[in-house]
Amino acid sequence: MQPSEYADWKTDPTTKGIFKTLKEAREKVKEMLARGATLMGNDGSTAEETGKAVGIIKGIDMILDLKSGDWEEEAEPPDFGN
Repeated sequence: MQPSEYADWKTDPTTKGIFKTLKEAREKVKEMLARGATLMGNDGSTAEETGKAVGIIKGIDMILDLKSGDWEEEAEPPDFGN
């Protein structure tokens, strides 16, 4: 995607709506974590549910942080923090 195409896409009302929805979803998951909603006991469920929530936040952040260079066919795969 060329920089001008990216700029058009980023300012498109549909894209803005999707990004707004993603930001709201991210905040809901953060609030869920803050409330302790993933604390399930000692059977490993806490770690699993917390990991899922953190993964959701990380995935949303990756989408929200896309730049025009991320769309190039020769671009490296995204760094997942590994």
